[in-house]
Amino acid sequence: MLSEEDAAVEKFLQLKVTSDVREKEFNHHEESRLNHGIFSLLPRLVRGIHLAVIDHITSMPSILLPVKEMVSLCRSHGVEQVLVDGAHALGNVEHLDRLHHPVVSTTHGEGLAAERAWVGTRDYSAQLAVSAAEEFIQRENGGLETLRRFNHNSAVAMGNLLANERGTVRGAPAEMAAAMVMIYTTKKTIWSFRTLSSLLPENVPTCRFYNVPAMKSL
Repeated sequence: MLSEEDAAVEKFLQLKVTSDVREKEFNHHEESRLNHGIFSLLPRLVRGIHLAVIDHITSMPSILLPVKEMVSLCRSHGVEQVLVDGAHALGNVEHLDRLHHPVVSTTHGEGLAAERAWVGTRDYSAQLAVSAAEEFIQRENGGLETLRRFNHNSAVAMGNLLANERGTVRGAPAEMAAAMVMIYTTKKTIWSFRTLSSLLPENVPTCRFYNVPAMKSL
């Protein structure tokens, strides 16, 4: 059972599998070591498993996983179905051929009120606007690949800036990230919008930031 500590994936696994969770930590600071760890351990993890759930891009840590190779490895070892959670993949990598999300809500199993308190797919305007949004990106931004590259480079640059400011490091190299970057912080490191804005060069447009909680003690 492949888990990336995503609440929705955890609920999905509990619903469909009703079994235990086997976890294994990997060194994610080097792509080669991460891939070696995954591909050496995966054959043992998937024995007797009928459904594997894999994140395409993890949120914590923010890493782009080698999904195609992982799916092929699962198939070669008898896994009947592989579900790839692509919540962070849209706009970052080639992933979706449809917009419907197959994973259950994070509040599944908590009762009628909790499960129905937030119906996030009731508004269909986003789906109806996909064609117009795609045309806009192609016309105004040089295409989706240009936009992806800009977002990736901007995220890495901001990660470097914040890490250098606090004397720490990014959680993974640039080639293992998409448009999300993780940095190590101390327990006392809390950035406000004003603090982040003061770090940016004058010619860089500011975005709205909120407090960033400390991820890990050094």
